[in-house]
Amino acid sequence: MIIGNFKELGLAPPTSILMPDLTEPLERVGYALPSHESYRAFANALNARYPDRKMIPFAQSLSNDDTAGFLIGKNIPPGTIIEIHNFASPGSEAPATYDSLSHWLAHKQKKGDLF
Repeated sequence: MIIGNFKELGLAPPTSILMPDLTEPLERVGYALPSHESYRAFANALNARYPDRKMIPFAQSLSNDDTAGFLIGKNIPPGTIIEIHNFASPGSEAPATYDSLSHWLAHKQKKGDLF
């Protein structure tokens, strides 16, 4: 589903999302992939809550409402990761951005956000 979202937007998915299995690296930092069955509803609800922020979410925190996704937009380098506090009021979701999936994972491990 995540790769399909990139294709729908006419974008090539970042090579990092093409990893055969993101489950283990995400679990090490306390995140999980949304289930295939619930992904479309999850992504649509997130983008409806934050209409000014275009993102393709790929992981949900196991301990809070944080969500990580690929930030999409003009002048945004491909593969940019955004982490937001889901369900916060638009503009106060306190986004953090990272250059790549590997930088985001490294930050989460260094910060000690381990589950």
